[in-house]
Amino acid sequence: MAVVLASTLSLTSCSDNDDDSDQPDTPPTTIDTPHPIKLMAGDHELISTSYDSNGRMTRFTIYDYYNGQQRTVRDVQASYSPFKLVFKEDYSTMTMSDASFNNRGFIAKAKVTDNYEGEIESYWMTMNYDSDDHLTSFTADGERLNITWSNGNLVDYAGEVQYTYSSEKNTAKNICYQAYMMVMAEFWLTGLFGEIPANFPSKAISDDSDFNTTYSYTLNTDGTIKTETATQDGDAMTLTYIYGSRSLDNTFSRSFGEVKSFNTNKRILNPLRRLHK
Repeated sequence: MAVVLASTLSLTSCSDNDDDSDQPDTPPTTIDTPHPIKLMAGDHELISTSYDSNGRMTRFTIYDYYNGQQRTVRDVQASYSPFKLVFKEDYSTMTMSDASFNNRGFIAKAKVTDNYEGEIESYWMTMNYDSDDHLTSFTADGERLNITWSNGNLVDYAGEVQYTYSSEKNTAKNICYQAYMMVMAEFWLTGLFGEIPANFPSKAISDDSDFNTTYSYTLNTDGTIKTETATQDGDAMTLTYIYGSRSLDNTFSRSFGEVKSFNTNKRILNPLRRLHK
């Protein structure tokens, strides 16, 4: 099943300045909301995540399965002193580094270095936020990608994906991985790209009908997500969130033979590469 995933992020440390001592330190950010370390489909791990002592993401890996073998589709790594975000895929590596921050501690400007099949280019990207600290745009070389919010929720991503929301408040500040995968999920996990949506997304609509998806959730007693189910054309995929040593009800809706790959050919372009093709 094609899930609303968005496109390719990839990076390696190709900065012109190899001396990180001149780069500004990341403002102190602590994320005290529990984050899952694994997302499971059946008894197979499709996403793994790691965090530092402040609860910020240090690694985010998406897996695929082919002929019963696991392979890495996408690997994202983050460090914070100074900040560096590295996205790796089969043929590309993209790095966001040399960041500067606004007075709220969110990233306002950063250097992006793109190594695509051995061709390397670098450019600067700026980020803007509204008065409620929601990220509203990425801009590079005069090109602008807009992110529209309403009532505390992301409702339009770059004119490519439109979200609607349930009335249920996201009190535990969950990041809904299937709904926001490769749109903003990894960025929000750093705590450095503004506030996340206030409610749970219930539907995502794209110009490409393959991305028209509804979402439903079951929650743990602390408000964190237990399961997230994405449904397209009657075909459902359920991911179960695993939180460290916590014991959860690990019941899955699909066997391995029915698990659909995250490695869809139809992806929303990530803001880093989309603005500098």
